[in-house]
Amino acid sequence: MDIDNILLHALAAAAHGWAVAPAIGKHPPLDRWQERGTADPEGVRALFNEVPRATGYGVLTGAKPGVDGKPLFVIDVDPRHGGDDTLAALEDSISALPDTVRVLTGGGGLHVYFEHPGGRIPGKADALGSGVDTRSDAQQVIGSGSIHPDTGRRYEFEAGYEPKSVDVAPLPEAWLTFIRATLVPAPTAAPKTAHTAYTGPSLVDRIKAALPIEVMADRITVMAWGSSRGSGLCPFHNDTSPSFVVWPGEGKWKCFGACDDSGDVIDLWRLAKAQGAI
Repeated sequence: MDIDNILLHALAAAAHGWAVAPAIGKHPPLDRWQERGTADPEGVRALFNEVPRATGYGVLTGAKPGVDGKPLFVIDVDPRHGGDDTLAALEDSISALPDTVRVLTGGGGLHVYFEHPGGRIPGKADALGSGVDTRSDAQQVIGSGSIHPDTGRRYEFEAGYEPKSVDVAPLPEAWLTFIRATLVPAPTAAPKTAHTAYTGPSLVDRIKAALPIEVMADRITVMAWGSSRGSGLCPFHNDTSPSFVVWPGEGKWKCFGACDDSGDVIDLWRLAKAQGAI
């Protein structure tokens, strides 16, 4: 393994302000790597001197990565476990992800980089669904230029999404709301006991909170909003007068025209998806 070549890739990553640390395969071999990872060039060289068998490097993630790294949050997509389909479904239901730095992994996956928004966001396997992990505090993703331990292929920036082409984007507000609703449990007044049933919001309720019905309605038709409701042409039939009504306070909608359909935001998303409105 050409350690000088790996080091050059790590130094290039550090030049973007990302804290890095040597890796062997996908694993950081140094003790306290979460604390010692750095964006300082001399510090990076010193860490690599301790790991002469490094096959790559990790880019540290979290609100305070390493000694001096920029805060990063990464969505990790593994198509071998359905991650591509899961991500597509999430983008349909929440919003398309913005242009930001992306790394194609040596195993066929994808790392999507975002600025860490601060606060608690857990890093967890299958956090957002099958094959879509999150990487956050005290974690890492393998950086571009590293060698995948199983395939022997390099990790590399996706064309058009390199740091020279795009900046690391902020995590969109709708995604942040969904992620926090999904991963961060609401505080409780007292610890639960073995005999106390869970009374927090269901996953369906958390999805509804992350995708307000008025946002969904505005995506599929032109709405005119009043103080308690909005109306517009129904996107599901050949409407000539506004028959599609939404009540944001109740989280409900109804078509008073030919469709005669109604429901909540999940019903609206499913119908819009089936009809090709999104």
